[in-house]
This record gives sequence, structure tokens and C-alpha cells, in this order.
Amino acid sequence: MEIKKGDSLYVSSSFGMLGLPSFKISNDYEISRVFFEILIDILGNKGTLFAPTFTYSFSKTREISKNVFDVNKTSSMVGPFGEYIRKKNNSLRSKDPMISITGYGKVASILLEQQNTSYGKGCIFDQLRKINNLKILNLGVGANYIPFIHFVDYLSNCEHRFNKYFEGFIIKDKKKKYVKWHYPVAYKKNWALADGHKLANKALNKIIYKNTLGEGNIYCSDYHKLFKFCLKEAKNNPWITAVGKNEKQKN
Repeated sequence: MEIKKGDSLYVSSSFGMLGLPSFKISNDYEISRVFFEILIDILGNKGTLFAPTFTYSFSKTREISKNVFDVNKTSSMVGPFGEYIRKKNNSLRSKDPMISITGYGKVASILLEQQNTSYGKGCIFDQLRKINNLKILNLGVGANYIPFIHFVDYLSNCEHRFNKYFEGFIIKDKKKKYVKWHYPVAYKKNWALADGHKLANKALNKIIYKNTLGEGNIYCSDYHKLFKFCLKEAKNNPWITAVGKNEKQKN
């Protein structure tokens, strides 16, 4: 699948899985800069880059006063690429205290439209559906990493996750606000563990396309086509996104 000028990309990455580059780098910042510049050059000034900057800030303690997410300052827990974009001038970040997304480019402002939910209606993965030319790019991350998989779980009324609300404070531009946040979670059972492999295997070479880069792989797909495919599969079989029923019988 070709990435073109004016496209938007949701990028998940694990650079270490690609092996050592042929050029000299000294740290994560440098490799993130290289990939950022390559992708921005391909997308052009009408394109947009999105990347996860998850923090799970409301899940670390039961003391509400200590559940604090600073949109501008709280560091990502999920890799250097999102952090690199987050720290750039003119980048934006969603207000999600659990699974925030950062964006840079023409339509990054869509991140500001998120409702107080991570995987329910109005979540960031729901809002991203408003972008017509959005693609998913997994760099060194397997095809099984499907960013909106738990939003699909919510829409399919699956049995392996349930609605839960977390409380805490969100800080933005030095203003602190108490928030009750909707974040569906999996049951603490083996059968409820998330599993994107079954969906990815069905979509591979049809909607998800694979290429080799270095010692690893990259996967690219159209956000809308993959979302439609995953939702249809999950409505037919809600267990397709989890380890599943056979494990449930053992527990």
C-alpha cells in the first residue's frame, strides 16, 4: 500500500525490532527524528502524523488526588516516537489520561474533539474516523497491533471486557480539572486477554499489507477499511479479539 502526499498516518513503532540502521545514531531521539523527517517528507504539508503517548495516569493508585495527567507534561510510557512528536512545537495531544494520542500536521486538531472516554463513543478512535485519508503504519510492530481493537470490543458488546470509570485530575495550560473517565477493561482471566492475531491473519494481504524493513517488518492498512472489517468480524464473533472461549472453560 502506497503512502501519499496529504495522507494522515497513525504510527505505532518498535524501532529495536527493525535492527541496527546503516547510519550512525546515538539515542532514541535520533532514530525518532529520522523516521519523523522521512514520514513528514512523504506526507507533505497537508499530511498529519499521529502516534500513541499512553500514560495510564488514572490507574496507578486508588487515591484520586494522585491520579493526575498533565496534557503538556506527562511523559509517554509507550516508546520514543510519540514522545518525540509530543515535544515538537505545534504538536497537539488528546486529553485522554489513559491512552492519549499526539499529532502533528494539518488535521491534528481532531485530537481536541475527544469525549471523556478511551474506548466508548466519542473516543479518539471514533473521532479519527472523520479523517478520509487515514492509514495505519506499524513500524517493527506486528500486524496484530490494531489501535482501535478495544473500541471495536465496545461496539460489539463483547463479553470479555466491561465498563469501568476512573477518577482523577487533568491539567491543561495550568488549569486543573476533576474528571470521571470511562475506560472499559478486560476481566482478569486468561480468556479475556486481548488478541489481535486472529483479525490480523484474516486481514493480511487483503487490507493489511506487509513489507520488510531492516531485520523486521512494517505493516500498512487503510484505517477505515480495517475498522469496517474488524467491526464486522467482531459482531459475528465477539471472541475474535480475545484469547477466547476455550480458555474460559479452563478458568
